[in-house]
Amino acid sequence: MSDPRVNYVSQGPGGITVECFDMPSGARLSLVNTTSGASFGQTDCQSENGTQTVAVAGAPGGQYYVLAQDASGERLAQTVPFYISA
Repeated sequence: MSDPRVNYVSQGPGGITVECFDMPSGARLSLVNTTSGASFGQTDCQSENGTQTVAVAGAPGGQYYVLAQDASGERLAQTVPFYISA
């Protein structure tokens, strides 16, 4: 099995779309502000591989990345940084 990966795909009104690869069971995705470290839109990975949307509701404008963590909260992977408008 390869190392888990999460890639930024796009963003829209519904949230940030990412592609997940080789995620273990119980993995979770969240939107993390690069300045404050605040986390938003935490959601369970729907499958080991595939496209998924992470909600941006409540997140103020700024620079973010999507973080993948395992069931115990250990960091698995993250996307490149991107911006959300206020």
